[in-house]
Amino acid sequence: MEAFVIAPPLQGPYPGFEVIRTDGTRIDFSYLACLKPPSYRQQVSAAMRVEVKDDVSAYFTSRVAANTLVSDESGRELDITDTHVSYYRGPSFAELAAAFTEEVGGWGAIELTTSSDPGRGQFTDRSLAERWRKYHQEHAVLGLLSSQENLRRPRR
Repeated sequence: MEAFVIAPPLQGPYPGFEVIRTDGTRIDFSYLACLKPPSYRQQVSAAMRVEVKDDVSAYFTSRVAANTLVSDESGRELDITDTHVSYYRGPSFAELAAAFTEEVGGWGAIELTTSSDPGRGQFTDRSLAERWRKYHQEHAVLGLLSSQENLRRPRR
């Protein structure tokens, strides 16, 4: 290890840390991940979210463009800075991910890039990543909620 540096946030408003290796490569670092590292299932689930992030963002953008930025739960107009794309009307993201992984041979059947690669982990097998995206597009029922509505909804 060469050094630690403060890094721009991967998600959210708060910066994190990066380790700079002696060969000059960088890897994101979290002391919380050191204390309780994510399971392989959690890593695959996070990679699955990365793989469909563009589709979820496109859904949000299409709702803004269609001027339908209203809560699908309450019907109230939403503030663009306080809106969450949610899976609350259909299968949860966890249910979609579990069903897909069962279909392809389990969580261990999905190989991921290392966390030292640019960005977060992704599927190594890009054709499998495309299968996941298509599965998500066919089965996900997305909706918009305010952040408070999203926090109050029951978790499955």
